[in-house]
Amino acid sequence: MTFVVVSCTICFAVPNPGGQASIKPDTGGLPYGATPPTTIHKTSNVSAPLPTNKWFTSVLYNGYHAYSLKMYTYPQNFMCNPNSGQSKGIVIGYPKVQYSANSITYGYDGSAYAYPNNIKISGYSSIANGVYIDFDSAKLDGYSDFSATIKWEKATNWMKATVTQGSVFSFFEYDDVTYPAIEFPYSWESSGRIYLYKPSSSEPIGYALDIDTGNSDRIILETRFNDGRSVFYGIFVPEGTSFKQRSWGDNYNRIFIVLPNESDKRYFSIGLLPSSNITEAIDDLELYYKYAYNFITDTKVDWEVSSSDYSSKTMFSITTTKKRTDIEDQQDGTLFCLLPHQYNNLSSSVDYVENKTFDTLRGTLKLAKGSGFTTKTSFYGIVPFFQYNEKDLAGIKATLSEYLNIDNSATTASTVPTNTYHGGKVIAKLANMLPVADNLSDDAVKNDIIGKLKELLSDWFTYRTGKTSKYFAYDGTWGGLIGVNVSYGSQNYSDHNFHYGYFIYSAAILAMYDETFARDYGGMVDLLIKDIANTDRNDDFFPYMRSFDFYESHSWANGMGGADDRGQDQESSSEAMNAWSAIYLWGLATNNENYKKLGVYLYCNEYEAIKQYYFDINGDILKNPYNHNSIGILWGGLINYDLHFTPKVPQTIKGIQILPLTPAMTYLAYDRNYIEEFYNASLSEAGSVPSQWYDIWARLAALYDPSKALTRFNDYISTSAEEGSSKSFTYHFINFFNKYGTPVFTYTADVPSYMVLKKEDGTVTYCAYNFEKLSKNVNFYDSSGEHLGYLFVPAKSFHLSSTLIKYVPVRKFSVYPVPYKPASGSKYDAEGITFAGLGENVNIKIFNVAGEKVFEKTLSDSDVFVWNAKNNGGNDVASGIYIYHIKTGDGKKLKGKIAIER
Repeated sequence: MTFVVVSCTICFAVPNPGGQASIKPDTGGLPYGATPPTTIHKTSNVSAPLPTNKWFTSVLYNGYHAYSLKMYTYPQNFMCNPNSGQSKGIVIGYPKVQYSANSITYGYDGSAYAYPNNIKISGYSSIANGVYIDFDSAKLDGYSDFSATIKWEKATNWMKATVTQGSVFSFFEYDDVTYPAIEFPYSWESSGRIYLYKPSSSEPIGYALDIDTGNSDRIILETRFNDGRSVFYGIFVPEGTSFKQRSWGDNYNRIFIVLPNESDKRYFSIGLLPSSNITEAIDDLELYYKYAYNFITDTKVDWEVSSSDYSSKTMFSITTTKKRTDIEDQQDGTLFCLLPHQYNNLSSSVDYVENKTFDTLRGTLKLAKGSGFTTKTSFYGIVPFFQYNEKDLAGIKATLSEYLNIDNSATTASTVPTNTYHGGKVIAKLANMLPVADNLSDDAVKNDIIGKLKELLSDWFTYRTGKTSKYFAYDGTWGGLIGVNVSYGSQNYSDHNFHYGYFIYSAAILAMYDETFARDYGGMVDLLIKDIANTDRNDDFFPYMRSFDFYESHSWANGMGGADDRGQDQESSSEAMNAWSAIYLWGLATNNENYKKLGVYLYCNEYEAIKQYYFDINGDILKNPYNHNSIGILWGGLINYDLHFTPKVPQTIKGIQILPLTPAMTYLAYDRNYIEEFYNASLSEAGSVPSQWYDIWARLAALYDPSKALTRFNDYISTSAEEGSSKSFTYHFINFFNKYGTPVFTYTADVPSYMVLKKEDGTVTYCAYNFEKLSKNVNFYDSSGEHLGYLFVPAKSFHLSSTLIKYVPVRKFSVYPVPYKPASGSKYDAEGITFAGLGENVNIKIFNVAGEKVFEKTLSDSDVFVWNAKNNGGNDVASGIYIYHIKTGDGKKLKGKIAIER
C-alpha cells in the first residue's frame, strides 16, 4: 500500500488507494459527529495505529471515566477502579454464572462491585496512615495478541498490572516506594468474610496487624460467602516480603504487601485457584507456585490456511520471563485455560491439569500447563452465487423476471441511504440481484445493475473537496477509516466489520462481472479490508486484526470497549460472517490467494464460536432456566435474548444471527437439525410475528426444507422484504435448493469455491465457481478421499451437474524449490528439494557438473522424495548446478538441472 503526504502546515501520511479511488485525508478534521475520541489513556509505549474492538480497549477510552470498564479475560474479569474517594487500582473477580429466562450473567448487575469475591490491587504511600495514591488514570502501557499491560502513575509513584486472556495469573510491578495493597471493596458483614492461610495449614491466620506467614513467600486468600461458596487465590511474592493488615471498622479489609527494597523484587503475582475447599487450595497452591514467578511478557497468535483443503490452524504461544529461578521444581511456561471452542478443536497435545476446571459464561474451562497450543478447523466450500442450468429455469423464469424488474426499478441511487450501514445493505441487495439477471440472460437488466453498482460504489470510493456524504476519511489519531455518514457509533470504530463487509461483498460480486472496476477501485476495497482485518503487524495506518478476538474466536462489534460493565459485545454474528465471506469473495474476484485464505480463516473460526456461544449446538452453555435455543447479544459478561434495536420479536432477535443470508453463508446449514429447531422456535416463542423478515427466514428454511421455504415465501409475498434483501433474490435462492437439493458437507473439491447438494431421492448435484481466466476441471472427492470425477467449469463461471466425468489422473512430475536456498528464510527455503509425481519403484541419481555421482536412491513405494542436498555420505553438497537422472517404475526416463545456493 502506498501513501501520500498532504501539503499543509502539519503534514500527515495517509494511505492511498490508487487507481480512481480516493479518501479524505486526515487534515481539516471530520464532520461533527464523525470524529473519534481524542482523549486517549496510554503511555508513550503505545502509539497509533491503536487497537480498537478489543477486550481491553476501554482502558484507552470508554466515555465514562479515566479508568476502564469491566474486561473479561476468562475465567477472570478485571476493572480499573474509577470510584472517587477510594484508592485507585484494578479489581479482580471470578463471578458466579447466574441464569434467568432471558439472560445469563457472569455476576453482572450494573454495579462496579456486583460480586462479593472481588479483590482490588492498589497502591499506598504509607502503611501507618493508610494514604492511598490517587493515580491520575489507568493507561495502556503495552499489549500483545491476547495480553495487556496497564499502568497507573502519579508523580514518581506507579504500578503495573499484566492480564491475559485464559490466564489464571495476574502480574504486578511497582516502583521502589509504593506499598501494594489488596483490598476488599464492599461490605463483608452482609456478604461473607475473607480468610488468609499459610501454604500448609487449613486453619486461617488470625486477624493480627502483622501477618505471620511463617517466612513463606506464598499465602492463600479465601473469599467466603454466606451461601457457602468460596473463591481461593494464591498470592506469590519475592523472598523477604511481609504482610500487614489494616482495618475499616471491625473488618480487616486491607492487606499491605511490604516488598523488599531491591528494585528487582518489586513485584508479585496473584493466581485464581480452581479449588472448592481449603484442602484442595493447599495442593493447588503448590502447583501454582511452580509457575507463579514466570511473568507473561508476550502472547502471539500465528495462523495458517492449507493450500490443499483450506483447513486452518491457529497457533497460540505464550512467552514468559522468570522473576525467580530458585524455586524448587520450577516449571517452564504457565497455567492457562482452554475454552470449549478451543479444546473441541485441538490439533496439538495439551498437558491438562487433571480435573481442574472453571465454571464460566463460556462454559467449562479446562486448566492446562505449558506455553501454548494449536487448534484446527475445517472448511467446506463457499460459492459466490447460484446459477441454474438453462433448462431448469423454465418453471420459474417468468415469475423471477417479473420480480427482478420490479426490484431493480425500485432500487435507484436516490433511494440508497447515505450512511455506511443502511447504504451498504441496499448496495449489497443490488449486488445479489446481478447474478440473478445474469442467470436469466437478461442483458438489459444485468447491464443496468452493473451500471448502478459502479455508480454507487465509485461514489463512496472517491472523495472531492466539499463532498458532504458518501466517502471514507482517514483518522490518524486511532488509525482507520471513518465512513461518512456514520451510523451506530461507527465513528468510534463500532460495527466496521458489519458496515464495510457489505461494501466489500458488493465490490466482489461486481468485480466478477466487471474487471475494470477491480482495477480502478480495488485499492479502496483493500483499505476497507485492512480496516477490519489487517494482517500486517507493521502497518503504519491500521492496527493488526481490528475486529477479531483470536482467543474467543469471534469479533467484537463495539469499537471503544463497551458502554458499561457488561463489557464488549457483538449482536449480529452473521453480519460478521458476511464480512469474512466478502473478503474471501474479493479474493476470488481478484484471484488473490491471501484474501481467499484470510476470509476462510476468519469464516471458519468465527463459526466455531457461533456454534458454541450463540447457538450452543452442543448444549453446554444455555442452561435452564434460560428459555431459548440461541442468544441475541453476546457480551463479555452477559448473554441475553435481546437486541439493540426494535422490534424485539423472535424473528429479529434470532434473525440478526442469520441476516443477510447470502449464498456464501451456507455455514448455517452445517447442522441441519439445529437450524430446523432454530426456525421452529422463531415461530413458537411468545411474541412471534411470522411476517417479520419473512424473506430471510424463507432462505434459512431453504437450507433444510425448500418446500417449507416456498410456502413461507408465498404466504407473505405481499409483505415488504427486509431492506437488504429482495423478492427476486429470495425467489431465486429458495427455488435453487428446491430444484437441486440441500447442502451436504461430506464432500471436498480441489478448489475452495464448491458446494454439493443432495435431494431426498439421493440425487447429488456438484457445483463449483471457477474464478480463473481459463476453463478448469474441478475434482470432487468423497469423505474417504476417493476421487469421484471432475466437473468442467468454464472460466469465470458457476457450473453444476449431477454427473461427474470419470478419469484416471495423470501424474504430474515436478521439482521444487529451484533454486534451493537452505536457511535463507526466503520462498526458496525448505527442508530440501522435492521430487513429486514419481510413482513407485523409482531410481534417482544426482550428478555434479563434472559428471560425478553425488547421490543415488531407489524408492519402492513413495510418490514423493525430498532430497536434503546431502551426498550418500551424509555431508552437505556444495553450492552449484546438479543434474538429476530419474528412471520410473514404468520405464520412463526424466532428466533435468537443479541449483543449490548456500
